[in-house]
Amino acid sequence: MTRNEAIFRILDRYKFTEHVDGDVRAYLPNSRTRVLKCCLKKTGDYSLMFGIVIFVLFTAKRFGFKMSLATSKAVALVLTAVTAAAVSGGIAASAYVYVVNSKPVAIITEPETPVTESEKTAEPAVTEPAQTETAQPEQNDTPPQISRERMEIVLYTGKIYHGLIISRGQTLVVRTSQGDVRIPANKVRMIRKAQ
Repeated sequence: MTRNEAIFRILDRYKFTEHVDGDVRAYLPNSRTRVLKCCLKKTGDYSLMFGIVIFVLFTAKRFGFKMSLATSKAVALVLTAVTAAAVSGGIAASAYVYVVNSKPVAIITEPETPVTESEKTAEPAVTEPAQTETAQPEQNDTPPQISRERMEIVLYTGKIYHGLIISRGQTLVVRTSQGDVRIPANKVRMIRKAQ
């Protein structure tokens, strides 16, 4: 007996002899994916990649494309590669945007060199504006103004920062070309316009 004869004998033995209901006919194509997955899981041949291949195969057949299992496997591999490239590209792009848009912040806590006696006794070069009769009293509830000019901030250590003063208070925040720098106010010797 040849292989074809064996197949025909099996088909003859299990063929339908009566008419099949419409509900059963509708159920058979809809359940083939689920039944195939169950059979593959029982035999231990089911994996995530094979599940994707089966999904591509039955989706293509649903839309009228005739496709073999090998072709479905190739399409699934291409789709997986494209998806992985898109995800990794999106992650890389978002990391690049984050790095480009974030500015480094330097925090100064201690003077880099000791302060000499002559620097301690030196008068700061900042002068107070002259009081006039029409001057308004200073209000403490308004925030200090942000300078729009490039300023030069000199520390007692001799270090000089050039940039825009963003905020004043206990800590002076200066926007420099390297990023925002936070300087404790008691470390600042003088502030003047940059030349």
